[in-house]
Amino acid sequence: MTLRKGERNRIAKLLYMDGEQKKMEDTMRRLLGAWVRVPLGYQVSVREDNIFSIIRAYPDRLVTIYYNKGTFNGNPVHFRDSLFTRYFEGDSILKERTKIDTVDFNGIKAIRMRGIWQNMKKVMGGPFITYIINKDGFYYFIDGHVFAPSKKKWPYLEEVDIIMHTFRTEL
Repeated sequence: MTLRKGERNRIAKLLYMDGEQKKMEDTMRRLLGAWVRVPLGYQVSVREDNIFSIIRAYPDRLVTIYYNKGTFNGNPVHFRDSLFTRYFEGDSILKERTKIDTVDFNGIKAIRMRGIWQNMKKVMGGPFITYIINKDGFYYFIDGHVFAPSKKKWPYLEEVDIIMHTFRTEL
């Protein structure tokens, strides 16, 4: 086991040690046909037909799931910017600091995008990681981002990535 994998396992164990929020998971499942395991301490941030976002504050950690019918074949940078401008008061990403690759996400080929987000209106920003997967006639956009001024970002980004990797669908 690598050091990173060991640390990730430790964070996952601590994250779910006190339990999880089954009612919120069930709500996500009903709205989206998909869900993640939601640790205690997270609250609903956005809840609409195609999008569900949870947040834990101080420092802020957000996990967002968006889905739509069809296959994603657009520009991931533009898609994230348009979605987050609409639902998160103008968040956008620094394109020159964004890396895009293809990875295995729970056994499914996914687009992974990593980089820095910013909000010029609120004067805030931080790291993000996004996965876009096509599955069973739908595409799922799964995003985690962190706002943790004056703190190390890695543990919080790892936390949202662990939550995102609990992603499941009913299909």
